[in-house]
Amino acid sequence: MLSPKELNYMALSRLEDAQILVRSKRFDGAYYLAGYVVEYSLKAIIAKLIPEKVTGFPSIKEEFSILSNLKEHNFEKLLEFIMPIQTDRNNFKNKFGQEWITVLEWSPEFRYSKVNSISKEKTEIMIETCKTLYNEINSW
Repeated sequence: MLSPKELNYMALSRLEDAQILVRSKRFDGAYYLAGYVVEYSLKAIIAKLIPEKVTGFPSIKEEFSILSNLKEHNFEKLLEFIMPIQTDRNNFKNKFGQEWITVLEWSPEFRYSKVNSISKEKTEIMIETCKTLYNEINSW
C-alpha cells in the first residue's frame, strides 16, 4: 500500500520529470507525466480518508465499488470519493474552474499520442495547472 506521503512524493517527482522534459523539448512526455501530478495528489488525500470511509471488509457490491473506484484515472470519480457532497465539488470547481477543465482533458491514453502531437504551449499550461492543483489539494 502506498502512503499519502509516498503518493505526494510521486506527484512531485512527476512534476519535476515533466519540467525536465519540457526543457528538453519533449512536450508529449511532459504532458503525459503532468497528469499524474493531479492523480497522485488526489489519491494521497484518498489514502488519508480510507480508514474513515472503509470501516471493515466490503460485503455487498456497493461497498466493493467504493474501493474499485480508487483504481480509476478519472479525476471526477476521485474527487467524488473525496467530496461526496455535490456542493463541495461545485465550490472546488468554481474556485478552480479553468484548471479543472484543463486537467479533465488529460488521460493516461496520451501515452499513445503521436510524437510532437502536443504543443509547447499546451504542455506548459498543463504543468502550471497541475502545480496549482497540487498545491491546493495538498493543503486539504
